[in-house]
Amino acid sequence: MSTSPTAPHRSQEAFHGVTDPHALSAQEVMDHLDVDPHTGLQCAQADARREHVGPNKLPDPARATWWCASSSTSTMS
Repeated sequence: MSTSPTAPHRSQEAFHGVTDPHALSAQEVMDHLDVDPHTGLQCAQADARREHVGPNKLPDPARATWWCASSSTSTMS
């Protein structure tokens, strides 16, 4: 079964120019995103960011089709 490459998540736009945002320290992320950890975001700021990059939600995992599931169980003997 072949899978097509997934497009980068829209939230990665917030880290333009950063190749490995997961490797940043918490302070570097807060600085890059212009967030104060003590006050957070105002509702209007959060709404604007959600509008720009989408909801803070991971994509749903791929589900096996019924014919893939049935073929894998038939070869398990």
